[in-house]
Amino acid sequence: MNPESVHRFVESLVTGRFYPVKAGYDPNESPDTDKLKLVDKDGSGIVSTQEINDFEMKEQQRLWVNRINNFFTMTLGLMGGMAVMQLLYLFA
Repeated sequence: MNPESVHRFVESLVTGRFYPVKAGYDPNESPDTDKLKLVDKDGSGIVSTQEINDFEMKEQQRLWVNRINNFFTMTLGLMGGMAVMQLLYLFA
């Protein structure tokens, strides 16, 4: 049997839907308990796939907002410096 033709699916405990997973996924691997405590927002003790996806999406958003904010601040500084240099040039 060809390994590429085998597809793995995991059933969500909350919704009952089946989601495709990567080939290297091991369902018997114990999850990181500290991360699960961060993800479990409602305090039910059950972490759904949707909660994990929302947590990962927020982490990516935080990362990109920080990157874009740094770039925007740098651009504002560059434009401010160019404006000051132009004023010095005009007054000279």
